[in-house]
Amino acid sequence: MNGPNWLDRSREASDLLSRGRTDDAILIFQEVARANPRVPDAHNNLAVSLKTAGRLKEAVVSYRRALKLKPRLDVARLNLARVLRSLGQHDQALTAFANALRNTPDSEELHFEIRITFLNMQFDRPSSAAREILLSFFQNTAKDLQPFADPTTRLLLSNRRFQELVAAAEKAYPDGEPGRLLAPRELADPLLIAVLTWTIVPFPQIEAWITLARRQLLNRVQRGERIVTSSTLLWAMAAQCQATELAQYVTPTERHAAFQLVRTLGEDDVDKIAIAGMFLPLATVPAARDLARKIALEPGDRSPMHNVLLRTIINRDAEREIETGIQSLTSIEEETSLAVREHYEANPTQDGCPWIGKSHRFP
Repeated sequence: MNGPNWLDRSREASDLLSRGRTDDAILIFQEVARANPRVPDAHNNLAVSLKTAGRLKEAVVSYRRALKLKPRLDVARLNLARVLRSLGQHDQALTAFANALRNTPDSEELHFEIRITFLNMQFDRPSSAAREILLSFFQNTAKDLQPFADPTTRLLLSNRRFQELVAAAEKAYPDGEPGRLLAPRELADPLLIAVLTWTIVPFPQIEAWITLARRQLLNRVQRGERIVTSSTLLWAMAAQCQATELAQYVTPTERHAAFQLVRTLGEDDVDKIAIAGMFLPLATVPAARDLARKIALEPGDRSPMHNVLLRTIINRDAEREIETGIQSLTSIEEETSLAVREHYEANPTQDGCPWIGKSHRFP
């Protein structure tokens, strides 16, 4: 069977499928696929009919045959991923989604399907496919990244090394000593840095880790010891603390030490400025303001330092300049209105950060 004849038979089978005669449609699609083994659409059509009939494992075989013949057959790739997800093979589904994402990185349908898949994954072990997908999402400046905070954190916690550090922090929280360095240089995982920089992480374990890790860093500065943590990770931790409005647990001693640190800082003390930003609003740190004026703030720069200086100092200063140029039509005198104004002036919308709340303190 070839030429127009197989096309006619495929149309006949599609019509049967649309009328609910699934088994009859499958027989015809099987006939067409056997007669045209090198035609990817023949195998894809058979897979669709098998999926409709609930014969999911057979559908997977046919989808894979279609993709072997035509790797960029995106509709088959997307349907294969959906079937694998239905079979509970979530990691394989994510691999198929990752391949599809390379061809159509801006597909909203694909993004939605990936989010659904993440909801059903436990991440008992690291997943290279999930990691690839999440890193690609964090490179997208236009995307609402907060929905990916949960799967990203769960994926990070599947890493035994990070899991051990977080467990040590949880055990010692809030006033204990974990007995090990919680933010070593080798912890500078791009995915950890991304989730700390671009989302509010809704995990109490991570809050415990940040709380004790920043305390260790502040103590090292006080003792004059070298900071071995990656500068990028330091600024990502500062970004998380600033985004949560410094909601992490802090002792009076730590607060005093942070104020003392600020008095010693210059614009070249980049890492120490980041540590100060884990305890105090960066807008109140003179050295941070000097650093923000000094560095070149490029629009495409997605580094944690650029991000946190932009949203806590540069953008807020610009907002205040705009405010001074706006004349009020009427004065605000009623008590409730004054309270509302004060709230929004104290919590302005942070440009580029689609956050709608602050993290809860670790209980």
